[in-house]
Amino acid sequence: MPSRKQKRRRQKLRRHEWEEVLVDEEGNEVVLDADERPKKEKPERRAAARSGQSRRPAREVPPPSWSRVAKRAALFAPLMFVVVHLVSGSEISWAQKALQTVLLLAFFLPFSYMMDRIAYRAYQRRLERS
Repeated sequence: MPSRKQKRRRQKLRRHEWEEVLVDEEGNEVVLDADERPKKEKPERRAAARSGQSRRPAREVPPPSWSRVAKRAALFAPLMFVVVHLVSGSEISWAQKALQTVLLLAFFLPFSYMMDRIAYRAYQRRLERS
């Protein structure tokens, strides 16, 4: 939804009368009448979007697997440890920081699997519709 500022700007642009000109071979500008103006063609992507077709095929979503989730956890575990270390400072020991990271991973792993599962099911529904 456009803001008031955007609406006013659009109205301002519509208030002005713009002349459309055509430059001929000699370089002279010829003012076009309303009936002489070329009709604007709609872009193809709008028509394709309306018909439900896209320009490129949808990316194939692989079925969820715990091995892929474990690889993702291996990437995020060090980042989680660094965040725990920066947030907690020197108030707790390294073992407690590691324990907090393990607890974060305990929430991250099932959540990540669940998100993969949701994405895969949505992909399957899209395939069934088309």
